[in-house]
This record gives sequence, C-alpha cells and structure tokens, in this order.
Amino acid sequence: MRKLIVAAVLAVVTSPAMASEVTMSVREFPSLHLEGTSVGRTIKSEGWEAVARDGERGPAPPITQVAVLAVGSTDAGGWEYMTTLGQLITQKNHGGPELRVVVREIGYGGTPMTSLFGQPLPTSAEYRTDGLCITDQMYTDDCQPGQTIVGWLRYFNLDGYQEGKFWFTNRSINSPGKLWETGIHIQ
Repeated sequence: MRKLIVAAVLAVVTSPAMASEVTMSVREFPSLHLEGTSVGRTIKSEGWEAVARDGERGPAPPITQVAVLAVGSTDAGGWEYMTTLGQLITQKNHGGPELRVVVREIGYGGTPMTSLFGQPLPTSAEYRTDGLCITDQMYTDDCQPGQTIVGWLRYFNLDGYQEGKFWFTNRSINSPGKLWETGIHIQ
C-alpha cells in the first residue's frame, strides 16, 4: 500500500523545500509524492459527520483551509508543488495529454465546485478523494483504526487543457457555513 506523509506539503505554505520530481507514466498519472512517499488509499466522505476508521461517528469539523497543493502534467514532467501560501501562478508550463490538480481541504465541506477559464467543470473531474487524519501532529492519509478523518486531498482531471485559471470552492457543512475558495493560474 502506498502511504502519504503530508507534513512537508502541509508545511509547503511556509517552506520551499519540496519533494523530488516524479517520472510521468503514459498509462496512469503518477501518484502525488511527498518526501519520497506516495499518496495511498481512497476514502470517501460519508455524510455530514467525521468518520473514524473503526466506524464511530462524531461531529464533522468545519473547513478551516483550502489550498492548491500541486499541479501536474506530462509537459511539466510530473508534479509541481506550490511552495508559498496563496501562490497565484505555476512556475512551470503545463499541458500535454495529462493535466491534474490536487487541492487540500482541511475540514468537511458540502459539494465542491471547480472551474477552468471561469467555466464549471463536471463533478466527474474529481477522480479521487483521499481522507486525511492527524498522526504525531502531522496530516497523513495513512489513517489507522480509531482515527478521525479531518480533511481531504481532492484530485482533479483536467486532461486535454493546456493552461488557464483553475478555481475550487466549497462551503463548510457546519455553522456558519463559510464559503472557502482557492485557485491557481496554470501556465
């Protein structure tokens, strides 16, 4: 099983230190790699409550942060990790047959909405959702029995596009229901 240790990428908003480049695969877009470890299991949200790995339920945490974590494409040769909080544009030129975006969402939202060039993307553009738990004060998708899912890595397929403004919005499911948004201009 592939594991994800997201401490480095969660710290990406304050640290320019990034993981090594990933070799592109023609058959399947490579997993997001962080500190030499790749993203693992897919865990889907189940309703409006946080779901622990052992099946117990509790109050779902509201969204406290959304951020574009990485943009990857065949033309760029893999993932480009965003290195500063609020980064507005990719450093690499992206495109080719495969173009993907990963958004980190801390907390629980309702139905996320995405757009490219201001045009809504279909919900099918989100092709993968990995749950995040906290272990040793770090976010990880290597959730163990009894841990609560506190956020998500959301993967979006933009294959066929070469560039444009990607935008993500989601409303927190708990009061006060604040709308959160993030975006990046993909070169």
